[in-house]
Amino acid sequence: MEVLNIFSVIMAIGNEEIEDTISAMPGVGRAENVEEIDLIEEILQYDSYDFIVMNTLLSERKAVRLADYVENILDSPVKPKIIALVKNLNDKKLIAQLVGFGVTAFVSFDELGLIGRYMENYPASFDLGILSEEHIKTDITATRVINGTISIGVFNLDSGAGATTCSLKLAEDIANCGYRVICMEFGQENFCSIKKKPKTLELVSADLKEKDTILQLAFSDNSFQFIILDFGKLFNVSTSGELISTKHELIGDFLRCNYKLGMCYASLWHNGKMDIFLKNDSFRGDLYNEQLFLLASGDEKSEAELIEDYHELPIYRRNEMKEFTEIFKRRIGISRINKRKDKKIQLFRRK
Repeated sequence: MEVLNIFSVIMAIGNEEIEDTISAMPGVGRAENVEEIDLIEEILQYDSYDFIVMNTLLSERKAVRLADYVENILDSPVKPKIIALVKNLNDKKLIAQLVGFGVTAFVSFDELGLIGRYMENYPASFDLGILSEEHIKTDITATRVINGTISIGVFNLDSGAGATTCSLKLAEDIANCGYRVICMEFGQENFCSIKKKPKTLELVSADLKEKDTILQLAFSDNSFQFIILDFGKLFNVSTSGELISTKHELIGDFLRCNYKLGMCYASLWHNGKMDIFLKNDSFRGDLYNEQLFLLASGDEKSEAELIEDYHELPIYRRNEMKEFTEIFKRRIGISRINKRKDKKIQLFRRK
């Protein structure tokens, strides 16, 4: 009768369902979950484990640092083996860094069953040759077929960060590609003063009391390919990245958006707010699926520091809005001008 090895495992996953799946795997005798990857480093100073399973989407920087710590700093006769959860096996830069620190087991999220196999037989090496250059994604070039209405939620992390301006520019750009677009604001009347716009763009100022009815009409009308929602300052976030409060009447509409675009300031005072996207479960799926983007404004040095400190997040400079828009349009499936001519339809008539 084959005797099953029993292993102790410490995990930083950020997903309770995946943690439960790993804990229930045959051979796992002791399992501990922590919220952040860097907490594992602290625990290893007084406790030992056979395996570390870490979700690199929580923080690539912390994942590489932990691998370095285990390989070069941890003073232990038997060091834990690391199994890294990665978005895909084409992330050459991250995988190469981790391999350099002794990590040879990489698992994508749709092959979690490999974790149990790697615990029984940890790979002796990893062949970096399988990461051919043609499979490495250097830009957001994935396209999607436009099917039905795609919703884009634009929001501020700080008052006046530019959600309304960004919403209008994005809406006009998409409309100029030939698509029918509705751009909506809530509880404001900034759009009422705009006189000139593309024929395929409709601007709507929605009263909060009537927003549900208006949104239902907008989503049910098959003539619109895109709905852009200007949420303004949606969150109140502390400088340490804690979510203090939300606009409860809009949060549901925001979470249902297919894509989310956040406007923020780059400065020492504001940078800590970026932690909300790394700590809050609501954003992890958006980050994993490349459906969340951030535009930062500030001086050149502050912008560079923000992008460096939070390199796990897709942060772009606001003064490069044109370049970002082209990247974003390719991401949502707009790669050329739509030649189809649609008649202008006025769903929402202003008095």
